[in-house]
Amino acid sequence: MIDSSPAVIVGASGCLYAFQERRLLVHCPKSNEWQFLDKLPKGDEGISPPLCITSNGSRLVVTGTCNADEDSHRMYWYHLPAAESCEGPRRRGIWEALPVDIQFLGLTHASCIVEV
Repeated sequence: MIDSSPAVIVGASGCLYAFQERRLLVHCPKSNEWQFLDKLPKGDEGISPPLCITSNGSRLVVTGTCNADEDSHRMYWYHLPAAESCEGPRRRGIWEALPVDIQFLGLTHASCIVEV
């Protein structure tokens, strides 16, 4: 459940997704609750809590500062698992690292404007 700290929320594949710290949550409309789905990658290849998240079809684009170097940024595709019922355990998606182009990074951050 989202109960502390700011969360970044994005819609993709008919669901709402949010990050709270390093945790990726999915909203279950049936129970009207946020449920844990996955965690950000750890170690030198991982990122801190996301600076920005946006969607592209059935994938999320996540950017954040590198765990190994706070002055560097890293981007990931998160391939969402197939849509399932919110009851029972959920399958996790797949993290895929993206090469970072500083110009694209700026566009990604600019796209994190909430559309109502």
